[in-house]
Amino acid sequence: MVWCRVAGLTCLLLSAVAAGGADGGLRFMLGSCNKVDKPNPFWAVALQNVPDAWIWMGDSVYADIKRPLYSLPWNYYKAHQSPMGVETTMFEPTSMERLKGMYDKQRDVPGYKELREQTRILGTYDDHDYGHNDADARFVDKAESKRLFWDFLGESASSPLRTQQGVWSNHTFSAGNGKTVMVIMLDGRYHKTAYPTWPVRLRSFDPASDFLGEEQWEWLLDTLAGSDADAHLIVSGIQIIPELRWMGENWSRFPLARQRLLNTLLSSGAKEIVLASGDVHFGEISVAKCRRGNEERQLIELTTSGLTHAWSTGPRGVEILDWTMWALPFRYQTGSAVLPSITPHLNAGEIAWSWPTGGGDGEATLNILDKAGAPLFTHRVPLSRPAQEERSGGGGGTHWDCAPGGRDSEKGAPTQMEVLLANLLLLSPLFLLPLLAFLPPLLLWNARRLVRRLTLARRAAKPRDKAL
Repeated sequence: MVWCRVAGLTCLLLSAVAAGGADGGLRFMLGSCNKVDKPNPFWAVALQNVPDAWIWMGDSVYADIKRPLYSLPWNYYKAHQSPMGVETTMFEPTSMERLKGMYDKQRDVPGYKELREQTRILGTYDDHDYGHNDADARFVDKAESKRLFWDFLGESASSPLRTQQGVWSNHTFSAGNGKTVMVIMLDGRYHKTAYPTWPVRLRSFDPASDFLGEEQWEWLLDTLAGSDADAHLIVSGIQIIPELRWMGENWSRFPLARQRLLNTLLSSGAKEIVLASGDVHFGEISVAKCRRGNEERQLIELTTSGLTHAWSTGPRGVEILDWTMWALPFRYQTGSAVLPSITPHLNAGEIAWSWPTGGGDGEATLNILDKAGAPLFTHRVPLSRPAQEERSGGGGGTHWDCAPGGRDSEKGAPTQMEVLLANLLLLSPLFLLPLLAFLPPLLLWNARRLVRRLTLARRAAKPRDKAL
């Protein structure tokens, strides 16, 4: 096992650890959304599977503090005076002492401690381990947060990565048979601009709205354009492909930045790109079909989120998520409209890369694993695409149109009207429940009025009967 560090880029050259028997192979495990005080069943799974790397995709700890509901009006007022904005309304930003303590505690968790002694740990942060919920470049302790994150991963004090304004990095693994896989970790917090609205995340078409910052954009383009790797894994703390999920965080909050990322990835000339993300507390696999003129590409995104908590661990979480997925036009998901490839339960991700020993096309197998290590969903990606002879970059030029490639993809991308109607349908229980709660007393009141009127009418009719 040999390490090299050149121009701030970290490389890992491994003798092939067989994930595919006699064939060249490589195996990564991935996860996000981990509370250090909750049991995590996936450390035992990882120790059994012996991955070549464990990849954190954000929220490796939850250091910020959720505020009580009764305090939200006052906190909302105070948040307007905070340099970190209204994002601090619902969560109190963490102190660096608390963040360090949580990182130290996580490093000593049984199972994870053994794992980091046996395999390489990579990662990026998301909001809860960066500083606070939905945090951005305004976080006042971001420089110290960055330093503590590198400490958590075990990055050496002299590493050039520590001089960057953010925690982006790339790592190249040998898969044997002369094949390599490059892992690219993005930092979507350090330079992220603020969302224009709160708490509903309306999209911002402002060209200044961004997740990465220009230094990271240039690094990403240069890394991809100069890569000779046979496959690339792009890791983002939040989802890239899924669009129009109005209530959560994802790249479609800033559509121009999302399009720039897709252009950069697809026009760089880099071979075979797979995406991975966390954040959402469920697992799913998304597919986008992208076109530029007569050229077509497919992008696959593995989302795995919920190492210690997920939708299924919350009250009525499974029913709420099922209702959401049924109501909204999520056409990037694999599976069918009736059974989309999504799990609300605890999950981790696994990606196995393999190429035949005698040459030929390889394959990336994407798995979403349950807490026993069994695959819930599997998607296979052929590794056969040659590098482009002409690398056009993509930072500002070549445009790719990406459309849904999952369930109901023949309907195309959902229109704004479809999404609006779907969201109204999704929110309808919030209006129906108060109505249903109010309806029985209303019916009872009207029934009493009717009985009273009939009684009075009967009494009024009795004198007339006697007179007759």
